[in-house]
Amino acid sequence: MNWNALDDYRAMMENKGKIKEEYAERKDLMSVKIAILAGATVGVLKEFLEVFLYQYGIRAEFLEGDYNRVYEEAVFDNQRLEEFKPDFIYIHMNNYNLEFDTQERDDINQIYEKLVQIWDSLYSKYRCYVIQNNFEYYLFRVIGNASRYLKGGLIYSVDEINRKISDYAERHSWFLLNDLNYLSAAIGLEKWYNNNLWVLYKYPFDISVQPKIASNLASLIKSVYGKNKKTIITDLDNTLWKGIIGEIGCEKIEIGKETAYGEQFRKIQGYLSRLRRYGIVLNICSKNDYETGISGLEKEGSLLKPEDFIVKKINWEDKYKNVKQILSEVNLGEDAAVFIDDSAVECSSVQNFLAGVSTVQVKNPQYLIGQIEDSHFFEITHPSGEDQNREVYYRQNKLRETEQEKFVDYDEYLGSLGMLCQISGMNDNNIERIIQLSNKTNQFNLTNWRLNIQDADKIRREDSYITLSGKLMDKYGDNGIVSVIIAKYESNAAHILLWIMSCRVFKRGLEYAMWNEFKKECDKRGIDRIYGVYRKSRKNQGVREFYCQLGFQKVEEKAYEEIWAINNISNLPEIQTKIQIVRG
Repeated sequence: MNWNALDDYRAMMENKGKIKEEYAERKDLMSVKIAILAGATVGVLKEFLEVFLYQYGIRAEFLEGDYNRVYEEAVFDNQRLEEFKPDFIYIHMNNYNLEFDTQERDDINQIYEKLVQIWDSLYSKYRCYVIQNNFEYYLFRVIGNASRYLKGGLIYSVDEINRKISDYAERHSWFLLNDLNYLSAAIGLEKWYNNNLWVLYKYPFDISVQPKIASNLASLIKSVYGKNKKTIITDLDNTLWKGIIGEIGCEKIEIGKETAYGEQFRKIQGYLSRLRRYGIVLNICSKNDYETGISGLEKEGSLLKPEDFIVKKINWEDKYKNVKQILSEVNLGEDAAVFIDDSAVECSSVQNFLAGVSTVQVKNPQYLIGQIEDSHFFEITHPSGEDQNREVYYRQNKLRETEQEKFVDYDEYLGSLGMLCQISGMNDNNIERIIQLSNKTNQFNLTNWRLNIQDADKIRREDSYITLSGKLMDKYGDNGIVSVIIAKYESNAAHILLWIMSCRVFKRGLEYAMWNEFKKECDKRGIDRIYGVYRKSRKNQGVREFYCQLGFQKVEEKAYEEIWAINNISNLPEIQTKIQIVRG
């Protein structure tokens, strides 16, 4: 399915039924509940959003509020919303709701305070993510250019309310901004508006732009669940510069401001460099002699330098093999990667052998950034410290791999790392990271339970839960919080609800250290029986036998779920690891 083609309204109308039918019976989709409170007619936007969420493996259930009752439904008691228990509430507003164009005086602060009342009320009552549109410009300015800087000007007023919304979004991790202002500018205001549709049916924009809006919304939601790409694997020739360096030499490739092509490729490098600042890891896969390929990045005018890339596979191997090796070295799955190359043959080869990798062919450097943007690979909502430090973690792992090569015995290597794990319960300092990790971890995720804000609040309030988070450090650095166990207990039995571990700390024994600490917590509470559930997904099959390794016995098996149990845990010996435990 070419999902980008569905940005066209006619293509979406033609294909949405077939797509919904295709995904209807799938058992491996994540389920979310989305409530829509609208100050305009939603139309088929909801259906389009549903289709785009399928692209990310998400099945959505919707609740629609009454027309133009956003304030009332948000601030006053709302039994429908309470019973629905939404994961997201999308506030579907636009500048018609502001009515700046019909008022003699715009009280921006009063409008903003009313919006804040809506947002705060929704979050306090439903403890879910709130998505709010910012506002597009009007098609007319009334007083021309002065509308930008005179108080009361339409452009000034829209800018002011948007700035306030942006400031609020920056301060609240549960609040997500749907940037209609950007979308309308990118599409063009004359294409955006259809006044006849507004006065007749209260559609706030032309029907042709609804797929773009739905796609943008879907990208926000999938980002919350960690369904973003994490790494770019890029070619060099005619991808980061113009020319084949092995044929024409480093001095003749075009990169920099001296030529039109050179400037285009410099913009591409600048774009990749900006992604890198937000934790997107850059790698190279190029058919070249190593020294020849590297020399292009060392040339004056190249914004990207060799040290900006974690893994550099510059050789004559098949590219799909190099891509596979790169992913192994950075310990990421295929679906975390974007491969960029000017060759259709190489892109096709990578797709054939590594179906999860997304490929982008550089047909014309002028359009490459747009191709990447339209694919919503790198939507970022509220990046954590772990997100922004991702490149640091991968560089540290490369140092660990170099260290490992010095040892014949793997246990001796682990001992040399000087690992220290800080164990804490769920608290104010780590709750956001725990929620994020539960939603973004797929490989070592035994239960596939996605922790939401409501669940986390409940777990913190009640005494019948055991919560453990593990922060792993060693001589090369701090990996941050990388493992979590949450269990509910009653009498002498505990049920594991969540057990996750980040892929970047695999094979260091952390899972056994966490088990030892969990067992101690059970002992304190007189618990001697533990139940664990394994829910199968496409990505977690590598941990299917993990309970068995700990001594559990399988007591029930269904198509997508297994129940495991272990008795008399006080008699079980502690599993030896090379990790020192401290309580945080």
